[in-house]
Amino acid sequence: MIPGKGVPIEHFAASGQATVTSITDAHCVRAELVQGTAQWADHTRPMP
Repeated sequence: MIPGKGVPIEHFAASGQATVTSITDAHCVRAELVQGTAQWADHTRPMP
């Protein structure tokens, strides 16, 4: 955190789609990318 700047805000933009292939536990799933290109720092979010 930078003093005087507050908490950093993360911005996300949709860049692909994946299909869940299995649920391993409440916080971890296995998925297959069906559209887009995966990058190391990508995050996943469920579709609304």
